[in-house]
Order: sequence, then structure tokens, then C-alpha cells
Amino acid sequence: MGKSILVITHGMGEHTADSLKKTVIDAANATLKRYKSTEHINFEDHVDVFPIAYNHIFDEERKRIEASAKSIGNYFKGQLPNKFIAEIVNFESNVGKDIFFNTHILDVILYAGLHGEKVRTHLAAEFAKVLVHRTSGRRLHVMAHSLGTIAMHDMLAKTYGDTGAKIPPRNKIDSLWMISNASYLFFKVNETLLKTGIDPFSTIVKPSRGDAGCVTDYYNVFNKFDPLTWFLPFNPDVDKNWVDPLTLEKNFHSLRTKQLFSTKNPHALEEYLKIPQSQLNFCTESCPKKAFLLMSRS
Repeated sequence: MGKSILVITHGMGEHTADSLKKTVIDAANATLKRYKSTEHINFEDHVDVFPIAYNHIFDEERKRIEASAKSIGNYFKGQLPNKFIAEIVNFESNVGKDIFFNTHILDVILYAGLHGEKVRTHLAAEFAKVLVHRTSGRRLHVMAHSLGTIAMHDMLAKTYGDTGAKIPPRNKIDSLWMISNASYLFFKVNETLLKTGIDPFSTIVKPSRGDAGCVTDYYNVFNKFDPLTWFLPFNPDVDKNWVDPLTLEKNFHSLRTKQLFSTKNPHALEEYLKIPQSQLNFCTESCPKKAFLLMSRS
């Protein structure tokens, strides 16, 4: 049947395709080698990892902002609505020239305002290239982190048919891993500002045992100490009518972690991928271990 395929994309901050791929493979192997039953397994021997980086799109804009010698607020005047500009100026006055603002918050502003479509188009083009490698029987998994969960959701929603089908149903995703899922937070906050978000509870990007969704199993992963997951978390329930109750029970998996393991940053992708245990029925021993074994299955 061939190796499984794992498509990954990153969140805020500085990333390249190579660094993203290395982070995931290193974390997977470190996790698998912690256990006697899997210490001999090399993740990359069973899974082809295809990273999709989009940070270069934001870097180009950052260079233009720097060359303009203007503040963030003044730079965007005339390009974005005044109400949104006011929010930027207010936030910018609080953080000054903080590197975190330039490499993280600015990414969100650029995705929401000027470059969201460019990021989605880039993701779609790279995703289509990956699908060429999906011969019969090869399992397809997708993993996104932080801001990447927003971009990945929006791209998949458009690509799989919400605004025009471009990829045939036979390319349904076996599992979608949304780590520090910010898709609902982005939609609700953006709803009163730029209105460029897509409601994640209204699209085809959902688990399904048939053809109602583009994903077979949906894994929603968040850490108790990750501040990005404190407000307006992605938390589907029966009342939201996102999927039917049986699908919600069988095909949606909520992975809650509540400790730190390898870093001091609860939002870091590698922290999520290495943490030993999570609280859910799927993970009784090691959530990452079982996740990586699931992805490795051909």
C-alpha cells in the first residue's frame, strides 16, 4: 500500500519547510523511542512528511513595512478599515517594538487583512502537489498548528467544495490534527472587524463516516496552559449541529493535555507532540505515541 502521507503546516513565527519537517520527525521519533514496544520504529520509514511553509509571504510584507519606516498602524492606513487600524494602533502602543509582535501578532494581522487569500492559494497549490503522490491505498493525514489551523481549515473548506469543488471525493483525508486550534477564535474576533474569517462549524471540514465531510477522523488538540486555547476554543457539541451525535462520538476526538514536558512553552508544536499523556478515551498510555503509530499504519 505504500507509506502514509502526512501534510503539515506551521503557526505564527519564523518557520521554513525544512525546520517544520525536522520538528515533527524529531518529536515523533523521540516519542516512539521512549517506549520499549516502539523504540525500533523510525517515523520517516513509514510516513512521507510533506511540510507546507507560508512564512515567506509574511516576510516579504515585513520587509516592506521596515523599508517604509512607518509604524504598523500608519503603514496599513488606506489598506484596511479604520476600525481594524484602531485595534492595531491600540495593541501596538502596548507592545512597542516587541519581537513577538513582529513575528507572531503581525502574522495574524497579515493573514486576516492583506494576505489570507495568498496564503490559502499557496497551501492549496502545495496540497495539490502532495495529492499526486497519493496512489491507491495510501492514507492521508493532515496536521496544522496555531495560525496554521485557521489557514488549513480555510483552504480545505474552499478546496473541498464550499466555494467550488477542485479535488475529487476520493481524496478524502483520513485524519485531521488541529493543534492549538484557533479557527473558531479567529472567526468570532474577526466577525466584528474585517469579516474575512470562515465559521469552522459551517464548512465541509468536519468528520464524517460518509460524504458529508472531507475528513474521516478529526483530532482537536489543546493544552490547558496554552493561552491561545483559553478564549473561544473550538469545542463542538451536539447543540451546534456540526455533525450528528454518533459521528461526534466516534469520529471527533478531543485531546486535552494539562502539563509541560520538554519545553517551557505550552504553545510550542514540539511540546504538543512530545507530551506523554492526554485525557481522552483514545489515549490511555501515550497520546503522541498512539497518534504517530496511527499515522504510520499503511
